[in-house]
Amino acid sequence: SPETAETERHLAFCLNVVFAASFMDIGLSLSWVRFRRPGRFTLAVKADGLAYVSEQAEASTTPTWNFNGIRLEVASAEAFEIELLFYDAAELANDRRSLLEHSRAMCSSKLRLLQADCNDIAAGVKQERCVPLYERNDRSSTWEETGAVLANLGLPMASYIDLVPTHKLPSAPSQALNFSPEEKLIRLKAMGKTQENGLRALATRLESMQKALSSLESHQQKLASERDELISESGLYKKQLAQIIEPQMTDLDIELMLSLPDGFRRFSAVALATEA
Repeated sequence: SPETAETERHLAFCLNVVFAASFMDIGLSLSWVRFRRPGRFTLAVKADGLAYVSEQAEASTTPTWNFNGIRLEVASAEAFEIELLFYDAAELANDRRSLLEHSRAMCSSKLRLLQADCNDIAAGVKQERCVPLYERNDRSSTWEETGAVLANLGLPMASYIDLVPTHKLPSAPSQALNFSPEEKLIRLKAMGKTQENGLRALATRLESMQKALSSLESHQQKLASERDELISESGLYKKQLAQIIEPQMTDLDIELMLSLPDGFRRFSAVALATEA
C-alpha cells in the first residue's frame, strides 16, 4: 500500500542517518619521522583490520614517502587504535602483503583515539602527537629508543589514501624467480645471518636464565645452612637456659655445696629458684 511504502522509505532514511552519524572520516599525516641511524625504511599503517604499506624510502635518518596522508573510517562511539610500523631494509619491501604477514617490524608505535578526540576533530580541531619509537635489543632483551614520529590528526583531504584489507595489498609472488644467482646467494646469506643472530640471542637468554637459576640454588643452600646453624644455636641456648633454671645436681653436688661456707644459703636459693 502507499502508506507501507512511505513508512519503509522513512525507516530507510532514518537508518542511513544513524549509520552516517556513527562513523566519521579522520585524516592521519606525518610531519616528520626521525631515526638515530640511517636506513631504508618502509612504513606500514594498520587500523581496524585494514592496512597501508608505503614504498621503501631512500637511505636516510629522516625518511619520506610518496603519500600526503591516510583516510581512516572511525566508529565515533568506540575507542580507535592506529598502529605505525617501520621496517628497515626489509627483504620483502617490494611485496607489501608478505611484508606485513612475514616480516618483523624494526620498531612501532600506537595512536589511540577516544570519543573526545573524535568530537574535537569533527569540530575542526587538529591534533599533533609526538611519540617515541622503540627497538628491541635481542642481546640484552631490552627496548631502546631509536627515533620519534610527529603525527597529525584532523579532517582528511581529498588526496589522502584509504586503507585496504591486507589481502588486497600489492604482492610480488613471482619476484623471487627473477633473482640472479648472485642475488639469491646474497639473500641466502642474509637469511642465514638473521637465523644465526636469532640463535645467538636465544643462547644468550638461556645462559642468563641458567646463571639466574644457579644463583637462586646457591642462595637457597646458603639459607638452608644458616637455618641449620640457627636451629643448632637455639638448641644450645635452650639447654643452657634449662641448666640455669633447673640445674641437674647429684647427691655429691649437694654434699659439696653444703660443706662450703655459706653453702646452706646457696642450696636454699637454688631450691627456691627450682620450685619457682
